[in-house]
Amino acid sequence: MKSILVPTDFSEVAVNATEFAFELSKYLDEHVILLHAYQRPFMLSSLSVALAEPILERASIDDFITENSTLIADYPYQAHLEPYIYNGKVVDAIQEVIDEKEVDYVVMGITGSSKLTEILMGSNAITAIQEINKPIFIIPIEGQFKKFEHCLWVHNYEEKIAPATLEEIKKICLRFNSNLSIIGRTKADLEYFDEAKAHLGKVLADAGMSKINFLLSFSDEETIVNEINEMNNLSLIIMTHTLGTENKLFHQDNATLMAFHTHIPLLVLNGF
Repeated sequence: MKSILVPTDFSEVAVNATEFAFELSKYLDEHVILLHAYQRPFMLSSLSVALAEPILERASIDDFITENSTLIADYPYQAHLEPYIYNGKVVDAIQEVIDEKEVDYVVMGITGSSKLTEILMGSNAITAIQEINKPIFIIPIEGQFKKFEHCLWVHNYEEKIAPATLEEIKKICLRFNSNLSIIGRTKADLEYFDEAKAHLGKVLADAGMSKINFLLSFSDEETIVNEINEMNNLSLIIMTHTLGTENKLFHQDNATLMAFHTHIPLLVLNGF
């Protein structure tokens, strides 16, 4: 059965992401796998580890039971929540579930950060963006699910579109009957932009998408993020991210920058 995978630590941020996934599942006709990864305390002796692990696992199971009961009461259409408990790092747990299950999307919560935290610490969501080859929804604490009527794709007009990227954007836009705006930068002149717009418009039209609006920005990367955050009625931001490389649109990883600094749900098409 096709699934949406939601890693959780039962925090407010994670619960918000889980609720987002439940609402999303109604439209995509997929069930939800709730994943909790726990790690043994650092520097425990072997005896302490042997004693602590059953306690940690039991606590994880108890938290799952509580969370499961609450979610099913609030979302009765999701009568079956599949729990998955893993001893280890979150990103390793995500990959293991993906290897075993038919996972289409990963949904993860994220909090905003200071610049220092962004540089030095990161987050599980950011690590997943960098390492997991699946589309990932990143949900900020302020982010609530709204039908994706207005989507924004951040795109470099000088880059070719991978077929898998086009297919995912098509899937979302056609399922939700979305209006799609495309914002990007180009190092070339306006004549090149007109040519790129005409070509991309034809590609999207051939894929069945007709509600398209093209935008060109001359701002730097952080200003673009601020401009996007100020757009009205925007329900989803879409970005592509190539695993193991730096995206050419921004000097730093644009998906990481956006994930830390937007209040709007973000879909990162990883490895596309």
